[in-house]
Amino acid sequence: MKRAFKIRQNDVKLNTIVIIDDIYTTGSTIDSMARVLHGAGITEVYFVALTIGRGI
Repeated sequence: MKRAFKIRQNDVKLNTIVIIDDIYTTGSTIDSMARVLHGAGITEVYFVALTIGRGI
């Protein structure tokens, strides 16, 4: 997931973001998005997952 997400332009100066994902399996999507958002100056990142996958 490295470099899968990128903020092109941050016109709205937000401090808190809530990410909503359909499934949480390994957490790599959330981690990757949170890393980019923190790098853009977002101080608080929360997430909600609708479903949790089982490991193999």
